[in-house]
This record gives sequence, structure tokens and C-alpha cells, in this order.
Amino acid sequence: MSLIKFLNEIAVYLSYSGIGVLLIGLSDLFAEKDKRIGILSKVIGSMLLILGLFLFVMKIVDKIYIFIFH
Repeated sequence: MSLIKFLNEIAVYLSYSGIGVLLIGLSDLFAEKDKRIGILSKVIGSMLLILGLFLFVMKIVDKIYIFIFH
């Protein structure tokens, strides 16, 4: 796999995390309009943050595994 493709995948995973952080940060603004939307944005933002960080870590671990054992 080329370095550009690897960096592109990492950028996508980190953008998931960034969108999650943005949703968590804006949830208070959304809660002023409707409390349920504020809670929903926190939940979705948290899920995106965790998903992005998990995929990022798994991609790095995969590269380390391939480097060491192959």
C-alpha cells in the first residue's frame, strides 16, 4: 500500500473524530432549541469520536504488525 493511500485513510479517520468533537461542542447550542437534539448530537458526536480514534489506532497497529512480521 502506498504512503499516500495510508495517509489519506488516516486523514479520513481523524476527520471522523473532528466531526465528533464538533458535534459534542455544538450540542449545547442545539440544546437551546430542543433538549433532545442536544442529547442526540452528543451521542452521535461521541460515537464518531470513538469510531475515528479506534480506526486510527487499528490502522497504525496494522502497519506496525506488517512491518514487524513480514
